[in-house]
Amino acid sequence: MTATFDDRERGFENKFAHDQETEFKILARMSHLLGLWAAGKIQLMEDAAENYAQELVEKVAQKDLKVCVKEQIHSDFEKACLELTKQDIEVEMEKFLNTARDQITNIG
Repeated sequence: MTATFDDRERGFENKFAHDQETEFKILARMSHLLGLWAAGKIQLMEDAAENYAQELVEKVAQKDLKVCVKEQIHSDFEKACLELTKQDIEVEMEKFLNTARDQITNIG
């Protein structure tokens, strides 16, 4: 009976670890998609756009990812004299989060 309990506990631990890894991948994908969108708005060219998106992906490990990314993009939009609000960015973040979730969960 103890072995069954231990097996179930390991199963739950493995599922939790898998769910955490999946959520990390989703947030990384969302950050990348959002970064490419923002880079397009700022009119960055191909390599610069990819670098910009990658910088946002690197923020995934930070505690307040969504706040951090939103603030970064908003600041960059202000520097580029773009009149997009934090709410506009949040709307795009939500769209890209859903897209990322679909992409990650459909690939396995």
